[in-house]
Amino acid sequence: MALNYALISALAILACGCSNREIKPTVYKLVGKEGKVRVLSINSVWTNTLHYQTDGIRACREEIEITMDRKSLKTTSRVLKQEQVIPSPKKWSLFEQSLNTLQIEQWKESYSPQDLGSMVYDGLNWKLECRTRSKSQVSEGAHGFPTLKEPSKTTLDKKAIDQLIHAFDCLFSTDRAQFLGQSG
Repeated sequence: MALNYALISALAILACGCSNREIKPTVYKLVGKEGKVRVLSINSVWTNTLHYQTDGIRACREEIEITMDRKSLKTTSRVLKQEQVIPSPKKWSLFEQSLNTLQIEQWKESYSPQDLGSMVYDGLNWKLECRTRSKSQVSEGAHGFPTLKEPSKTTLDKKAIDQLIHAFDCLFSTDRAQFLGQSG
C-alpha cells in the first residue's frame, strides 16, 4: 500500500444520535512532517463495534451497531454515536507515551488463542493499524491479545487492549485524562 497518500475514511465528524440522516465520510490524511494515522476497531458478539481514528491533530470515535438478518444473512449497520475532538498537545504527548509503554511497534501481526493451544468461540476481535509516511503496521486478534511485558507473546488476558482503548478514550476526556497512570 502506498504510504505517500494514506487515506482513511471516517463517518461524520459531529456527534449524533440515532438519526436517519445521511452520513458523509471524512478523509483522514497523513499531516505534517511525521504524519501518523492510527485506527483501532474493537468488536464482540455481545457488544457494539467501537472505531477510533487519529491523525495527530484530530481524534474521531464512533460506536456502531451491526445487526444480521438470520434469514438472509445480510448485515446492516448504523452509527449510534460519533464524536471528533482536537486534543491538546499535552494529551497527544501523553497518548504517544501510552503507546510507547504498550510497545505497540513490537506487536505481532496476529494474536489467536490457537497460539496457546486453546479455542475461544465468542470473545473480542480487534485490529490496530498504524501508518506513517515511511511504514505501516497492522496487528489484530480474534480472542487473543499481546502480553503487557512481552508483546511478541500471546495471552487470553485483554489488559493490553483495555489499556490501548483507555489511551484512545483519554483523547476525548474533557476533564483530567489519565494515560496509564499519568495526568493530562
